[in-house]
Amino acid sequence: MKGLFYRDSFLGELGKKTGFVFSNKSSGWKKKTELRVGDIVSFVEYDRTFTKVVVMEENVPGIFGFGSDTLEFEYLTKIMGFEHLTEDIFNKLQEAEYRKAEKGLFSIRPIKEKELTISEIEEKLGYKIKVISNKEGG
Repeated sequence: MKGLFYRDSFLGELGKKTGFVFSNKSSGWKKKTELRVGDIVSFVEYDRTFTKVVVMEENVPGIFGFGSDTLEFEYLTKIMGFEHLTEDIFNKLQEAEYRKAEKGLFSIRPIKEKELTISEIEEKLGYKIKVISNKEGG
């Protein structure tokens, strides 16, 4: 399992479904497309066209550098699927508008599993949980 990162900040699991489905009305397409983390999209914002990578922070899909909390952009178009995203492409797309002086801010790397106690999970969630099964998938 690989993830997208900005320095050490996790930007989502590569290929994870965002739940955001759209159809490109501007081109006349009626086909609905669900975006996934790592898909490359083009869109219009501030009267300019941007090409960026879909991220999902804390289960909220978005575009890094554009609030990271929405995919509701004018003329949104999927350019390329997540399976073709490389670290070089990721860096070039994100850094084009970002910090030209700093290179390699964005990476694709394995997601490390974390071991947490129930109390640590509850602290992160902000509420109590009840474990109903130890078996995965049921």
